[in-house]
Amino acid sequence: MNLSICIPTYEYHGKGVQYLSELFSSLRSQSYQDFEVVISDHSINNEIFEFCETQSDLEITYLRNPNDRGNQGANTNCAMNNAEGRIIKVMYQDDLFFGKDSLQKIIDAFNDGAKWLMSGFTHMTEDTKVIFRSMVPKWTDEMIIGRNLLGSPSCFAVLNEHKEQMDENLRLLIDADLYYRLGKKLGKPTIIEDILIINREHTDRISSNINYDMQIQHPEGGWLMNRREFDYVTEKYNLRFN
Repeated sequence: MNLSICIPTYEYHGKGVQYLSELFSSLRSQSYQDFEVVISDHSINNEIFEFCETQSDLEITYLRNPNDRGNQGANTNCAMNNAEGRIIKVMYQDDLFFGKDSLQKIIDAFNDGAKWLMSGFTHMTEDTKVIFRSMVPKWTDEMIIGRNLLGSPSCFAVLNEHKEQMDENLRLLIDADLYYRLGKKLGKPTIIEDILIINREHTDRISSNINYDMQIQHPEGGWLMNRREFDYVTEKYNLRFN
């Protein structure tokens, strides 16, 4: 298998199957179809398992994952660790592929020599399904302390041989920490400027449920941070920021 779509799932307050069904629909519409789907499920019920059992047209590896239930990093790591494809494409269950050639553009980038990449993305409102705020990923030196302009893990793909584990001690900075380590190891990511991913905006997203108790100033605009995670990553990497 050339490509593994790694999807950490849970019941998502009753919307888990709905979100996963919509994601699968966007997968079925892709022009590129040489992929497997790897599900790591933190659900406390069987709804996602039973739904996956009915999706016979997709090659799905379903993993019931009772370990560290509720930990985004642990669930994503489980999916990546069970991926057999040459390329790992992380996708969160509430997000979608934008356009029918999203996967093909990812494959083309790796065929052209990419080791890891980030793709352009946009956002969608939960209620009205309006698309807004499209963005092109950008590397920043302050990413590890919260100025993450690369995007969410759904915008991320990596060669399986170069995958790194998410740090399960983090929530807000869990993606930025992963990108930071990959940047140190492999260099900056290949950037696909085209919009390939839709991030669904809703109140249950992790970033909407963080204790922002610190503000960082920057000439191009400041941002809110979590003090515990700031202290954790600066100690982890022995960093100093003014």
